[in-house]
Amino acid sequence: FQTFLQYADAEARTPPVDDADLNSLSLEQAHRLCAGVIKHYLTRLQAHFARIRQTTAVKKITLSGGMTQSPVWLEILRNALEQPFTVNNRADAGLFGAIEIYRRNAKER
Repeated sequence: FQTFLQYADAEARTPPVDDADLNSLSLEQAHRLCAGVIKHYLTRLQAHFARIRQTTAVKKITLSGGMTQSPVWLEILRNALEQPFTVNNRADAGLFGAIEIYRRNAKER
């Protein structure tokens, strides 16, 4: 994740398919590749949140998973999401979130 901060100007790109291509990269090219892959996924995340915000007000964002243990990743997400969030590392946190959304929607019906 640190490479993303160092090479924030890298072009967003999907991961390469051919491993042989990876072996011929210089160290800087490898760092730019990693930064570009992270940028690709951040762009997708921002697009998902933009679509969600078109239909509902996002009041609270809760994240979970192993990547939330990285302070650098959390810094990147703070900048990308432009909204506070909390980290919940309980087992099956996504499932509990889906149940909560379902429960709220059922009450509104």
